[in-house]
Amino acid sequence: MEREARLSKLVNIKKRSHRFVIASTLFIWGASLYFMMDLVYSGALAVLSLVPMMWVEWRQTRTYLTFNRDRSYRRLIQLNFAILCFTFILLFSLVTLLLTGNIHRDALMWTIILGAPPSVLLPFWLDRKLLEIDPEHVTSGMLAKASRAKSKDQLNEIQE
Repeated sequence: MEREARLSKLVNIKKRSHRFVIASTLFIWGASLYFMMDLVYSGALAVLSLVPMMWVEWRQTRTYLTFNRDRSYRRLIQLNFAILCFTFILLFSLVTLLLTGNIHRDALMWTIILGAPPSVLLPFWLDRKLLEIDPEHVTSGMLAKASRAKSKDQLNEIQE
């Protein structure tokens, strides 16, 4: 499958799930405002607002897996999603530990300072490896540019 067809499928996934993500995130965020006085509930709900984004990433991962049957390609795609899940679970666990008083703020900050760069840089490295395996692979940067271009085109059509 060519890169343009892949890009089209991935942009459509983002487009279709955009309303769901916004609505569910606003609902969860509103619930966290309701529970603002209870710090445990509001912090946990704020972290849970990331669940819709995890759903979108899961949909994208399943789509990526249909593009190439190569075992190493599929393994790296699955590893990318596993890293995202691990980061989400770690963030949720750290916020829970902080709110229940089982971890000090300094320990939380050091964990975030030491854990953030690998969780941000590792997907870029995986994208580069995936491009070596499959030259038609759509990287996250390409997908972001295509999504912005499609949104811009839609706005231009509305204005005309």
